[in-house]
Amino acid sequence: MKHDRHAPHVPARFREADDDILYDLPLTFGGMFDGTWAARPGLHGVGRPDRIDSIGDFLETYEGPQNGDLDVIVADAFLTRTDEVVLRGVHAAPIGTTDGAAYVWGIDRGAGIELFPTLDPPIGEGVTFDAVVILLPDGTGTLIDLVTGGATDLDSSSIKIAGSVISVSLNASLLPSQGLAFEDYGYNLWPRFAPEGVDPGDNTQVSDFAPDASTFTARLLGRTDDRSSCDGRHDGAFSSPSDLADIMGGGGLSMRPGWASDFDLA
Repeated sequence: MKHDRHAPHVPARFREADDDILYDLPLTFGGMFDGTWAARPGLHGVGRPDRIDSIGDFLETYEGPQNGDLDVIVADAFLTRTDEVVLRGVHAAPIGTTDGAAYVWGIDRGAGIELFPTLDPPIGEGVTFDAVVILLPDGTGTLIDLVTGGATDLDSSSIKIAGSVISVSLNASLLPSQGLAFEDYGYNLWPRFAPEGVDPGDNTQVSDFAPDASTFTARLLGRTDDRSSCDGRHDGAFSSPSDLADIMGGGGLSMRPGWASDFDLA
């Protein structure tokens, strides 16, 4: 079910001109392509991004500033090795525009459940997860296993920020299976406005979901087919490991004390 949303006035065209990941995304309002997509010369076999999320589609329940760095327009996951995945989010303004922004990836390893609809106000129907990765604009991040309750500070070298793009590389050892094969894990990205720290019990912090009401699986480098997309569109892929730097783009986590106990999936 599509979430009710309202959209502020936003530019009809989004161009990421200065980043290591260069996009020329001719977008009409609503996030649909109205022309061709071109990559920076030298990128190898880069096709149109798979998972496109509508620009300006802030959740109606969201109570924070409607700034572009809290608006996902592309979300992707790439299997760079059999035991490594890169998660990448492209936003409508440079990362760091908004003080208090946080970027949360939900990961479903086989034990994922829909937690958002159980809270007030209910959101996120169809978004299942049993682990989360929280990335901050200062280049820090934490992985939280909601099954075991364990938390791991990510190595800062695994997190890259370039303009409007924030990405993270995760080894499979950080994400033990809960029933699914590593290549079948599901992913969803949701930014939060959390100036006082991420509070997973507060759905009004969540500005956007990508995809809106589902998870998606990672694609292999070199494949042009894919099993999922945000809005049902997919075309193209990165064709070689030499593109990893372009995919990537370029401790300190404030959390409400005891928040992990809110989500007991054991």
